[in-house]
Amino acid sequence: MNQELYHPKAEQFENSPIPDMESYKALVAEFESDYEGTWAKFADEKIDWFKPYESVLDESNAPFYKWFSGGVMNVAHQCVDRHLATK
Repeated sequence: MNQELYHPKAEQFENSPIPDMESYKALVAEFESDYEGTWAKFADEKIDWFKPYESVLDESNAPFYKWFSGGVMNVAHQCVDRHLATK
């Protein structure tokens, strides 16, 4: 099935972090080559940490993985508080 079912409007791409298939493929390749480093990059850029994480991924007790262990963040701050100054 190769039929395209949805055609987004051009303005939906204007502020998209992944505006085209080439960007998507580049992001996939980045994760495939270094998934921990890529997650760290996103976490450092996008999350306001109250206490920095010590490791990106702790696999010592698989399958009970720990992501960003040691790090402290506040969901309300991430979703609401930090945006108040710009609204």
